[in-house]
Amino acid sequence: MTPFLRPSNVLLPLAVATLLVGCATQPPRAVAPDAMASIKRLGVVSVVADRLARSYTGLTVFGNEYDDIDIASWQLDEQYEEQLGTALADKRSITYVKAVPPRDRFAPANKLERAFASHNQDWEAVAPAVLDYCRANSLDAVMVLTKGETPQQMASSTSQQMMGLGVYARSAPPVPWNTNSSIVYMVGKLGLVDCKSGKALAERRVVIDDSDMSAFLDHLSTLPIRPISTEISRTPSGSWSEATRAQLRAELLTLPKPAWPTTINALFAAKP
Repeated sequence: MTPFLRPSNVLLPLAVATLLVGCATQPPRAVAPDAMASIKRLGVVSVVADRLARSYTGLTVFGNEYDDIDIASWQLDEQYEEQLGTALADKRSITYVKAVPPRDRFAPANKLERAFASHNQDWEAVAPAVLDYCRANSLDAVMVLTKGETPQQMASSTSQQMMGLGVYARSAPPVPWNTNSSIVYMVGKLGLVDCKSGKALAERRVVIDDSDMSAFLDHLSTLPIRPISTEISRTPSGSWSEATRAQLRAELLTLPKPAWPTTINALFAAKP
């Protein structure tokens, strides 16, 4: 079974127990006011864009496909950091500090701590990197963009999970609440990590629409997604032409821009 495909059948007692554990360990969805007041200098680190996945859901599991390519050379992480820094400009009490991060030391945050109904980033794994980065740049906190993972929701038209950056297509006909059959997507999370403790102050998935009802009806509709040609989504990633790769880079470069203000405001518990 590929990393993209995971079984969704869970026994009820185990699910309930795991849910309780997940709720106990999950960081807050917004920064507490007292913590917010102490943040003056903020760094930004992105570790979401090292690979691009391509997945396809066939009529049966035997028709499913998954492959991915290394896209670190596309330098999307650097571009996302710049975009987030620009989106922080309206937070007048906060100064965005641009500093090249040790990206490899922050990458372990992408190792998800799994729990029923929640997928938490492993902030403990990157605490030493956070503290070193903070000391070197005199920061109060670091905003880290990591790979998120879509939940398996009964209201969704697919039970597959998507993580990070990718291209997805399916053979099944669209359903009324989800007409996207071939898309390019970002599934990410923004975490705010404290420079004194190295612990997460808050964590929130990157979304275009942050309303609870939108998230309930269809998680895909809340994420940065865009329709893309099936010619691209049905071609194995290793066989993509240079022109296709350039097109995908351009799509991914602009894809999350509308989501930054929404997600940042929600993370800081402020209305747009």
